[in-house]
Amino acid sequence: MLFRGAETVAWKLFGSYEWQLGESSSALNSYELGSQLSFKFPRLIMPWFNPTAMGRRYRRRIAIAQTRAKLLGQPLPLQLYDYTPVNGTTTLALSGNWRNRSGFFTFVTVGGNLNYKWYTNPRKRHELNLFNLEYNSVIRTTAAFDSITRANPALYISMRDQLVPSISYIFTSTSPAADRHPYWVQFLLKEAGNVTSGLYALTGRSFSETGKHLLRSPFSQFVKATAEGHYTRVFSPRLSLAMRAFAGVVYAYGNSTQAPYGEQFFVGAPIRCVASRFAPSAPAVTTPNARNIRTLTRRATSNLKPMQSCAPAYSVNSTERSFSTPAMFGSFAPTPSGPNRVSRCTTSSA
Repeated sequence: MLFRGAETVAWKLFGSYEWQLGESSSALNSYELGSQLSFKFPRLIMPWFNPTAMGRRYRRRIAIAQTRAKLLGQPLPLQLYDYTPVNGTTTLALSGNWRNRSGFFTFVTVGGNLNYKWYTNPRKRHELNLFNLEYNSVIRTTAAFDSITRANPALYISMRDQLVPSISYIFTSTSPAADRHPYWVQFLLKEAGNVTSGLYALTGRSFSETGKHLLRSPFSQFVKATAEGHYTRVFSPRLSLAMRAFAGVVYAYGNSTQAPYGEQFFVGAPIRCVASRFAPSAPAVTTPNARNIRTLTRRATSNLKPMQSCAPAYSVNSTERSFSTPAMFGSFAPTPSGPNRVSRCTTSSA
């Protein structure tokens, strides 16, 4: 309780640890540590949205409707059926994340965001990150990683120190609680750097010009869209088939030639699929004309091969622009002996 209005303050600590088994595994393994401090208000705090004013307007509309009903000799209305209350929350958060990839680099991300969540009905949730600012920095690299970045400038650009000012919207829909075969779908739209580039354009700088800075650091500019769906087919209380599909695209332009490292697509890991090692979505491929999305799509179809991973995806990278498109789907079938054991994992790429 912060202001005696059901506000909450939360401090979270989280982490993960990954290791590989086999001849190529090393004694030092990868890990990730993070923390988040958040302030949550059980209402929408927006300059253009005032629940108190909405309540006054609602009561005024009820009074007008009742007066009209009296004049016409009709039953008095007790409520307006076209009025739907909006239930939502406002969250302010500060976060930090430390990623260590054994034998390669240490990557740090710090940031803050302003998040709104609201429900139009119990099954449909909307989420708007109206302001999100992150700072990415590589604080340690190894000689092996430096040699990789020298051979692949696109990787260096995606991991350089940079600010990521972004706005995103997420829509989530779920099946009714009583549905025998539940489903879950989510869509995300995200943009970064366009508002900042627009402000630069007011001063005479071109919107597509590179080399612009925010707080003395280069900022990233890209658009991203993803779609994900889960579906569970229940055959019996002890046997069900869970399926997941995911597709997404991220395109860097304007002030950026590559999407930030944290916004690219990754698939596979020991904790995600049995016997699947951590791997990026696909090896980088350089195209001479990376500004044309159609050219990228044709080359991706003809040249790219999936990684040997449980959930392969495809990406196209270039020193000029990046265009990444993962697409995968898979199923997990529990054994009849229990709903929590996974007997097999099968995926296919589109």
